[in-house]
Amino acid sequence: MIMPKEYFVTSGRGISRVSSLNALDLALWEARIGHLNLVPVTSIIPPNAVERSYVELPPGAVTFAVMAIEQGEGGEVISAGIVWAEGRPHGYVLEACGKVGRRELEERLRAMAAEVERYSAVTFSGEWRMRVESIEVPAGAYGAVVVALVLV
Repeated sequence: MIMPKEYFVTSGRGISRVSSLNALDLALWEARIGHLNLVPVTSIIPPNAVERSYVELPPGAVTFAVMAIEQGEGGEVISAGIVWAEGRPHGYVLEACGKVGRRELEERLRAMAAEVERYSAVTFSGEWRMRVESIEVPAGAYGAVVVALVLV
């Protein structure tokens, strides 16, 4: 069993004229997690985990993260984001993405958090925090946005 003790939230945007993969890679590098082997996980912040502003990890480290990723092509508006809150017996993370603007994605994330508060057994100890990235992809290019809660 692996039980992370810390986490940080990060985000990035990438634009490439070559490929959508390159755009995603650029977004990951802007988020300062492009050097990691990221493993997607679901929505739980471990009990007593402490939020940090950033934790430097060695290149190639296998690292668990809750990620929201959206990719698009020229002329599209793309957004990705997460909301997170600490609580008992654990915290929660929710992610959303789409070919929508920032405001629409923020509204969706708020609605998701409100629903979790209604059905989960978690007692939340504070406000939900939110991070969203949104861009309009330039014509002739590929774009990507990523928001991640990285467990350490």
